[in-house]
Amino acid sequence: MKGKATKPTTTKAAAVTAPKKKSSNKLVDGLSSFLAAFKEVESRLKDEYGEESEDEISSGLITELASAAETIIDSEDYSSAFIASAASTLTDALKELDPDIFEYTEEDEEDEDEDEEEDDDDTDLDEDDYYEDR
Repeated sequence: MKGKATKPTTTKAAAVTAPKKKSSNKLVDGLSSFLAAFKEVESRLKDEYGEESEDEISSGLITELASAAETIIDSEDYSSAFIASAASTLTDALKELDPDIFEYTEEDEEDEDEDEEEDDDDTDLDEDDYYEDR
């Protein structure tokens, strides 16, 4: 058997898996980079607006993401429809991992009701209520 060439032991399935693995690694790296950048922007907005300013933080994140998407659409070969499709696919993947992740629970509703009640209490006071003890 000296001098006889041997066949590579890579199977067809393994050859198909290799590029898939490389693509998966790119997705992991890209998603990790996106989440790190998102967390950094969120942290900056919390410092700027304060931890309790959820509406301002949310609005700021939306503005930042819209700006980033617009830049990618203008400078790369991606459309807004493609970005929306990727976001939708990510949402579906998260639902596979945790089917209840986007479920609205009664606890969420109770928290929202409490927040609204607190807001209502603040706005029901008129100027005379501030000087009631006088």
